[in-house]
Amino acid sequence: MNKKRWMMSLSLIVALLFSSVLGGATQVEPLLQENEKGASIEWRLHVMANRLRMAMALATLAVLSPTLADHHLHAQQVVNLLEGTSGKHFVRRVSPEEEISGLLIEVRALSPVLVKEQIKRVPEPALFAAKNTLSFLNLALEESLKSLRRRRLETAAEDMLRAYAYLSAALGRESDPIYLGGVLALICLLPPPPEEGVHQP
Repeated sequence: MNKKRWMMSLSLIVALLFSSVLGGATQVEPLLQENEKGASIEWRLHVMANRLRMAMALATLAVLSPTLADHHLHAQQVVNLLEGTSGKHFVRRVSPEEEISGLLIEVRALSPVLVKEQIKRVPEPALFAAKNTLSFLNLALEESLKSLRRRRLETAAEDMLRAYAYLSAALGRESDPIYLGGVLALICLLPPPPEEGVHQP
């Protein structure tokens, strides 16, 4: 398979991945707006994981973009997901009335909730995971913003590759012998909520 055909195949795979992630996101976002006040920690983490997957898909599209303008478009979408509507670097492109809560804001707001719940059921590694996840997201934002300032596509793509790596670290894995954190690992670290009607000592 020659290089051109390989790139076309890869682009098609990424496009399919991206469309499936967006499809899941359109179902999740309205739920977040309706239930975020009373949502469980675990539910909020699952929503964050879906949004992180979307950010990773956007970062991949930025890396594979054929022009600098296309690259900047997708890099800005990553920044928008990370910062949200209130972010300093947010650029509104569609739906002027839509408000987006940034991943950084959501993870930052999660830590106090975990600290409050710690006495009851949240283990210390979960607090460590939340702190690491926030650090990874800040690094992903830093690399995404750097890519937006680039005037050469190759250099911008290198920045977004690093952003992708940090986003992947923020998503994490369900299990890891060398534990670094991440949303998926956080979900596994948290014990299941107590059943209703069961007395907790």
